[in-house]
Amino acid sequence: MSGVVGTASHDQVSSATGAGIDVVRTGASGRTGQGFRADIEGLRALAVLLVVVFHAGVPALAGGFVGVDIFFVISGFLITGLLVDEARHTGSINIPNFYARRVRRLLPMATLVLLATTVAFRLVLPPLDWADLGTAVTAATFWAANWHFAAEQTDYMGDADHNPVLHYWSLSVEEQFYVVWPLLLLTVLWLHRRIGKGDITRWFAVALAVLGGGSLALSILTTRDSGPWAYFGLHTRAWELAAGAALALARPMAARVPRAVAVLAGGGGLLLVLGSAFVLDRATTFPGAAALWPVVGVMMLIAAGARTQSGVGFLLSRPVLTYLGRVSYGWYLWHWPCLLLAAEIGGGPQSAAEAANEQGTDPSPWTIGSAVLISLLLAILTNHLVEQPVRRWKALLRSSGRSLALGACLLLTAASGAGLVLGSPLSVRDQKTAETLRQTPQEARKDVQTPVRCFVPFGSVDVDPNCRFGDPNGQKVVVLFGDSHAAQWFPALEEAAKEQHWQLYLWTKSGCGYSGTRQWLAKYRREYRECSTWRESALRRIEGLSRVDAVVIGRNVYQLTKLVDQNGLKADEKAAVGLWAEGADRTFRRLQARSRKVVLLRDTPRPLDDLPACVSENLSAPQRCDFPRKGHADLDAQLFSTERKAVAANGVHVLRTTPLVCPRGNCPALSQTGNLTYKDDNHLTGSYSRELGPALAAQLFPVLTQDAAGISRDDLHE
Repeated sequence: MSGVVGTASHDQVSSATGAGIDVVRTGASGRTGQGFRADIEGLRALAVLLVVVFHAGVPALAGGFVGVDIFFVISGFLITGLLVDEARHTGSINIPNFYARRVRRLLPMATLVLLATTVAFRLVLPPLDWADLGTAVTAATFWAANWHFAAEQTDYMGDADHNPVLHYWSLSVEEQFYVVWPLLLLTVLWLHRRIGKGDITRWFAVALAVLGGGSLALSILTTRDSGPWAYFGLHTRAWELAAGAALALARPMAARVPRAVAVLAGGGGLLLVLGSAFVLDRATTFPGAAALWPVVGVMMLIAAGARTQSGVGFLLSRPVLTYLGRVSYGWYLWHWPCLLLAAEIGGGPQSAAEAANEQGTDPSPWTIGSAVLISLLLAILTNHLVEQPVRRWKALLRSSGRSLALGACLLLTAASGAGLVLGSPLSVRDQKTAETLRQTPQEARKDVQTPVRCFVPFGSVDVDPNCRFGDPNGQKVVVLFGDSHAAQWFPALEEAAKEQHWQLYLWTKSGCGYSGTRQWLAKYRREYRECSTWRESALRRIEGLSRVDAVVIGRNVYQLTKLVDQNGLKADEKAAVGLWAEGADRTFRRLQARSRKVVLLRDTPRPLDDLPACVSENLSAPQRCDFPRKGHADLDAQLFSTERKAVAANGVHVLRTTPLVCPRGNCPALSQTGNLTYKDDNHLTGSYSRELGPALAAQLFPVLTQDAAGISRDDLHE
């Protein structure tokens, strides 16, 4: 029985999420003829189903994100087969023709979905978010979405960083690979002609081994420490496309594999792929070595199908799966914005407590199911009205130049459309608004007055000894220490230090709690080792000061959700309580041995939503964004209960910040001077924090000047 191998015809080969494939059938005699790899269409269907189910939030398939890895391998196999066959037959690769085919295949649908997404989310997003969406759409238009989201430190697995064009990152990786790979093959052809030794396939294999092997090594070595850069990066994903490319080079060998072995390999490959989808989850460090499981599984499936369409190949070739594979590109593009629209429109109300603990209220299963169905219907409709007609348009097929010109027009349309539709009106204030707002929502979003060198990011462990402010000759020395919820109080404390003639030291780090326990870094899905290193250095810096009158500690309520247990894994809630309490006691003891007073700031109230975004929707009536204390304040009650024993044992003073932030019984969106009170959904603006300086000084002054009991009765019994 002859095996089915080869690659696609020049115009019908597609990207990872593409449509129908004409391939070359190679028999035992080595003769070739046109055939069809229906099993690869079925693989596409499996890949897109896994991705859609994962994004729909089905718990059983928490590793459905491996569908993208399936796409990468398929794409590398098909594209490389096309390029290598052309190089063998013509001695070169026609680059303009190659990119003309990419334009006809990819850009019409990609542009259509980008424009539709731009218009739809213009209607549901607050004006403040339009500019960010416009930037993301522009990056997706020019196939740079992966680098954009990596630079934004987007957590693909997280629930907070959802962008309606986030899924374009994988298309960007593919297109970047398509720029590098054909040029590398052309270089190999040139060298082969100059040297003229050996089969050209071996030369291609060497180039592929260097590219793919280097990328795999980078992926394994850097994934744990590079986070989004490793997840979205071409450098850590190219090996997956290279794996498919290796299969394209090995087609003759695949055709000679015994049929029984091929059937077994197909079954084993399917088990690896589905097993990955069931076993891996959002906490898996990925891609790295974990990506080998789905990639090897897909390679086994493709290689098995090259020998026989029996077994798993028969299952993948069923009409329903092959049709879904045919429309998989459109479904991949449509499903994500449809799901996010469902979340925007159909999501239930979210409480402040859920927001504080980084939880969300999902739309109902019916809403999610409807979004998935609508996205599939849109994929089918646009496949017939846009995708197939453009690919078969004779005027474009006759001229690479026309196809490339069409591509340029589509790129310009998507980019200019985003600029026109999402142009923000917020920089223009009407007279009534100008009298109310001292700063625009955009200005509030960027209103961070804490020096960067003293509030270090995730990757830094620096503890700058020059982070001293206030009165350099002050008799009282105060240290502000903790995470971003400590750093937000720096403008207030700096104002207080100037007024009271204190010296003020500032040592804070993003996401790093004061408690002497190991923390989890969610974006990187690993232990936050930099936090432990920085915390120890900061404590030693405090212990090295000649005088310390008070250490003021701030912390975010979410800390209990991000701790590491003794096995180096993310701790569950029960274990986290004990870990935080023990770590808090260790830190308090060290600070009390050096400082006269230790003050713990209770966490600030939280708006229900992003406050600047709310104000951007209510410029003429920003008071609509005020929120009550009830349900929004004292959200750190559980965390404080965990700390209470250590607080009492070490005589730590506790200061509730709610009366400072919400002085009139409710929590205002605007301060009395017209500054927005919050820069997002949980951090104070620098301007409002500075306004609170005198009030904060009034609370701290008695602590610094009196030997009062540490914890207040109200805090002990609330």
